[in-house]
Amino acid sequence: EDESKYPFCHLCGMRKDSKSAFLKSAILFLAISVSSCGGGNAYEGIPNVAVDLYIYPTDPLYQPLQVVGGWAYVIGGSKGIIVYRNSFEEFSAYERHTPYDPEKNCSLAYVDSFELVAVDSCSKTRYVLTDGSVLSGPGSLPLKPYFTTFDGDALHITN
Repeated sequence: EDESKYPFCHLCGMRKDSKSAFLKSAILFLAISVSSCGGGNAYEGIPNVAVDLYIYPTDPLYQPLQVVGGWAYVIGGSKGIIVYRNSFEEFSAYERHTPYDPEKNCSLAYVDSFELVAVDSCSKTRYVLTDGSVLSGPGSLPLKPYFTTFDGDALHITN
């Protein structure tokens, strides 16, 4: 039978010539979507280590966390974690392995207690402790954050 008499696809209701254009568009869209999903890890170079920790700010080990503006180093992550108390109910936690030149051994954040900022020991990039953003220096990425939840007793840090 002559298919030119039937310009529509009976299964999908589309014109046969638009069906192939639609299929090509759909394949292109999927290809772009898949490539952008796995695209780039902003923190490439920092190992993705599973973190699922509970700490207790009332524990003498974490005494500085009992006050707003207090901070402490916690073992975990790639090179350790900085925990900062933003308010009585809110904490921030960041990976100490810094995102600027993370392949260098010296790429480690330490807290400057005088200015209450984190400093990359290699590049001297300075980070705000309340949100991990870059304050100054050559770095452009913020410190890698961890999720925190506080129930009034235990602080849960996870990724």
